[in-house]
Amino acid sequence: MKFKTLESSEYKNLYFHRTEAWDWMSSDMIRVVDSKSPRVITMDPWPQKIFLEALGQLTVEDYVHTVAKEYPKGNTPEDLDVIILEMLEDLVYGEKIVSFSDVPVTLDA
Repeated sequence: MKFKTLESSEYKNLYFHRTEAWDWMSSDMIRVVDSKSPRVITMDPWPQKIFLEALGQLTVEDYVHTVAKEYPKGNTPEDLDVIILEMLEDLVYGEKIVSFSDVPVTLDA
C-alpha cells in the first residue's frame, strides 16, 4: 500500500525512540514518568502502542509499513500514515517523551 503523506514526510527516514522511563499501571495501561517536569503521563491505546514500540531501530517509514501488515489484507486504513505521523509528532514535540534520530538508537536497559 502506498502512503502519500508518509512519502512526503520529513520524518520518513528518521528513527524514533523513547526518552523517558515507564512502567505498567495495569495489565493494559502504562505510565510514563516525565523527568523534565513533575508529572506522570498515561495514554490512549494508539499513542501507547507507538511509545512502547519506539525502540530506536525502525525508521518511521518502516514502522508505518510494519503496522500496516498487522491488518488483514485490504483492511488497512487509508490514513494510517497520517494517524501515526500525527501521534509521533505529539509524542516528540508535544509530550517530549519520544525523540527522532538520523541513526538507529540502542535504548538503555
